[in-house]
Amino acid sequence: MIFPCIPIQARRHLFQKVDADFLLLEQECMQKRHEQIRRQPDALRLLVIRSGAIGDTIVMSVVYQALRRHFPSAYIEAIGPEERLQLINLPGLIDRITSIERADIATLFSSAYSFPSALTAYVQQFNKILVYSFDQVGVLMTNLQRIHPEGLLRFDPFPNNESNEHITHYLLNTLKALGIEEQERVMPQIAIAEKNSSAAKNEILKIAVHPGSGSLKKNWPVESFIDLCLRLVQAFSVRIHLVIGPAEQTLVREFTRKLSSASVLKLLVELPLSELAHELQNCALYIGNDSGISHLAAALDVPTIAIFSTSNPAIWQPVGKDVLIFHDRSASGGAKITVDPVYSAAVTYLSRQCKISN
Repeated sequence: MIFPCIPIQARRHLFQKVDADFLLLEQECMQKRHEQIRRQPDALRLLVIRSGAIGDTIVMSVVYQALRRHFPSAYIEAIGPEERLQLINLPGLIDRITSIERADIATLFSSAYSFPSALTAYVQQFNKILVYSFDQVGVLMTNLQRIHPEGLLRFDPFPNNESNEHITHYLLNTLKALGIEEQERVMPQIAIAEKNSSAAKNEILKIAVHPGSGSLKKNWPVESFIDLCLRLVQAFSVRIHLVIGPAEQTLVREFTRKLSSASVLKLLVELPLSELAHELQNCALYIGNDSGISHLAAALDVPTIAIFSTSNPAIWQPVGKDVLIFHDRSASGGAKITVDPVYSAAVTYLSRQCKISN
């Protein structure tokens, strides 16, 4: 979310330049949603506000699952990054997703504007508003208190690093404020069609590799990733699917120079999340750092090897059916984790599905 980082005068100028017709359409849309809720006067109405990166959104899926399980007839709306929320919106889970980047919603993050009447009416329709933010007394919480103080609940978006409480457990525990005591294990899930299991037995296996993350400090050395890929290509009939986001563009040249054959390297460059999920779903193995893409692969039940350095895997380990963590406790960017143990783990996974070629 960029608006809180823009100075007030710049935000004022930005909003003044928004086309008046567009703002009118935004307010009309908000009014329709207000009417939709009003037609169900007895239904519990829940609003969840959470921005965040890919991994943050994926782990938040356990909150929506628990809310839906305990309040099956409730109207649940989510304000957040729209594309990421669509990724976790299983059928019947979230009734409506609202982009946190919308012009009308963005006014909640500004102290320089009065609120459109449609926005005020919309916010006031909810019985409970759950805000996952460290902003205890900042602009967002102050504005929500002004509009609708009743039923407003704020939670830190993740636990203290020393707690060693896994992020999904922590998030589920926040729902105790609503009387929800989740007894069953809830795992992140991705809204995607089931994998096609009719692939030919002799098809080349695909290995997804994501050498980046949200921070360079969390990354295993790129040379280690390249060495690992070279070993796997020599030992197995595999193809490397290299996941490249905006932060990893500079790594493409290094990989293509060492893995020059198009038959062994496929670049997945800045794919939409839904397309990337389909690509990952058809991979035999995923290898990456502590990143949102690692959470995505694990939630898709792709066998996942995740390499941790600066962050605490007790809190941030991806959740899935088959996840293996390598943790460099020296916080040296994974540099002390050699290629050998990661390669051995990859061989174990791949040997279940194909024979070593030499």
